[in-house]
Parts: sequence; structure tokens; C-alpha cells
Amino acid sequence: MAATLLAALSRRRALAWVAEMLAETGADPALAAVARREGPLAAAAAPCVTDVVQSRSPTVEVAS
Repeated sequence: MAATLLAALSRRRALAWVAEMLAETGADPALAAVARREGPLAAAAAPCVTDVVQSRSPTVEVAS
């Protein structure tokens, strides 16, 4: 609940707090960087999926 309240006041501070908690618990530094929103997210396949989604636009097939 504290993180929600902090996020309402300052999103940047809330993200920094989450990243700090991740670092304190031994999380991968890359995960903390994602939590701080330091850069764009890299495309990756979800667990149990082999293909990476490249576009969210639906594919429309045209019958000929």
C-alpha cells in the first residue's frame, strides 16, 4: 500500500524505491534497471512461447 501511495505522489520515487528493494534482495541489476525505467524494454518471448511478438497489429488475410 505504501508503494501505491508513493506512486500517487511521485511515480519516479516509487519506481526508485521498488528498484532499491530489488537490489537489496539480490535481484539481477538488469531487473532493477527495468524497474527504474532506464531504457526501452527489449522484445522477448513469454515463458513457454517460442516466438517474439514483433507487432500488435492484427494480421488480415485477404481471400482471393
